[in-house]
Amino acid sequence: MPNDVPVVENDTVTMELVGQNELPSPFTIVKSNPLITSSYNLTLNGMKLLNVALAKINPFEEVPPDKGLGVFIPIRELKQALGVKGNSIYSQVKRAVFDLSNNNTFYFEGINEEGMNLGFYVLIEKAHYIERRGVEIKFAPSVTPFLTNLQRKGIGFTVFSSTNTIPMRSKYSMKMYEMFRKESFLLRKLAFKNSVVVEIDECELRFKLGIYDLNDSQNNEAKILMSQGCKDYEKIMSKLKGKDKNKYKQTYALREKVIDVAQKEIRELTDIDFEYEEVGGYGRPKKYVFTIFRNTRNHQNMLEIRERAQKMFKYDEKDMERINAIIEYVSDTYDLKVSDARAVAECAGYDLHIIDEAGQLLNNANNVRNVTGWLIECIRQNWAGMGTVESQNAYIEESIIDPKAEVIEEEVLIESLP
Repeated sequence: MPNDVPVVENDTVTMELVGQNELPSPFTIVKSNPLITSSYNLTLNGMKLLNVALAKINPFEEVPPDKGLGVFIPIRELKQALGVKGNSIYSQVKRAVFDLSNNNTFYFEGINEEGMNLGFYVLIEKAHYIERRGVEIKFAPSVTPFLTNLQRKGIGFTVFSSTNTIPMRSKYSMKMYEMFRKESFLLRKLAFKNSVVVEIDECELRFKLGIYDLNDSQNNEAKILMSQGCKDYEKIMSKLKGKDKNKYKQTYALREKVIDVAQKEIRELTDIDFEYEEVGGYGRPKKYVFTIFRNTRNHQNMLEIRERAQKMFKYDEKDMERINAIIEYVSDTYDLKVSDARAVAECAGYDLHIIDEAGQLLNNANNVRNVTGWLIECIRQNWAGMGTVESQNAYIEESIIDPKAEVIEEEVLIESLP
């Protein structure tokens, strides 16, 4: 699927399931419209992590509604998805995982055409960071209908490229871009249409942008009103008691700190643009009127952004030289076939320090016949990261790694290191 594919609703599109260890370059994000318009409170990196997780599932596959979906995202892909360089990736990923684990309540408004009851859902059942390896995410079974089989009648979906969102530095920019991208399909569907107008109440906009933390237990009264289908967002706001209740409370603060910042980023980084006006009176607007149109002013800038993103998602010549050198080193040091050495190096993210730490434990281990499997399991389980271990704690039952391997006579199971 091309990265600039137009947004479509209720239209059948075929899309191959993305492999667990591979993403398109740069990757395409397909989100159901109820998910895009839902209310939630995530950090910027939490939102980016969610998007890369969504990009790893097939949004058009028919999956039973009670089946949960799980994905694994390697560190290498997280660096690309979060736009992070250097070792700070580990701390940033940990914070993003914590964010998804603790702010996982999403509010889906109304009832769709299929009669599906919407409301508050736990989107992420599990978000687990595996030390220096990657992130494992499992979506709750209850939200499967919002993630898969999206071409069915009544659900609707939106498609956009990661090149539009990776460079963003404001979570409100990301949220507004997705909301407006959802509406902009009319710009392509109707050739004569130059703009799309969206009106939204100021109080509703605050919830849609995730300004208020609905995971805060102090906001339970507000959540009850929303669960009952209340559409009076001003009334809902009056019930807020959490730490964010006064966030951007003044209209000028909402305008300058949120909308104007989002407008600047969307205009400079993406394929759409918007203007807006406040409609109301008495010093406080009743609603905002947004006019969305194609972004033709930054065409050259977008080409440069896309080119940088393409480079980010591909190894350059120097990277390949380094990778090949590491594979050769692993092959020679541990007497492995090149294919096995590549598997070990890839498991370690081509980090020589990690490989050598595992190698030190291997040297102290006895009766290891499947060296490749042992090293990979050592890296996955982070045995070396637990400190120096005596050799008697470094045994492993080879049949766990390779079912076809001959089991040693005096097999000893490795236990999780303390």
